[in-house]
Amino acid sequence: MEELLALAILSREDIVPSEEYEKKLDGMFLSLSLNDDIYDMLLNLEYESVETAASYIISNMNYNAFNDKIFGKILMERLKLYYEENFYRIDTAAYKMFVIWESLPWNLQDKEPFASLNHVGDPLSYKDETMARNICDKLLNYYEGKI
Repeated sequence: MEELLALAILSREDIVPSEEYEKKLDGMFLSLSLNDDIYDMLLNLEYESVETAASYIISNMNYNAFNDKIFGKILMERLKLYYEENFYRIDTAAYKMFVIWESLPWNLQDKEPFASLNHVGDPLSYKDETMARNICDKLLNYYEGKI
């Protein structure tokens, strides 16, 4: 579920192609039996749009079974690729990271490294692009060597 949520959030923001999210969803759905706990949820997600999928997952997932470290590692790895491709536009990357922070489950928004997604753009308000890039680099490399 961690990868599916990460892909749903990133797809909505056009950071990963929606086809990647849909392929992951289809693969998960087809691998389940009718008795699996998440079968109904995945079935309903098959009818949700990419724009509403993350909200649906957050509203219906089992938080006790959710591993925020796995989710964070997947999210940061994919964000890092996006950031590296758009390095020259720190303002765009900072905005996307803020929107992603807004999309996170409430219980992650104040935990690191997720809380930093909300602050990448702060130094840009006083024209300190170097500090913004430093925050971004630290954030995106948070899980390197940890999992």
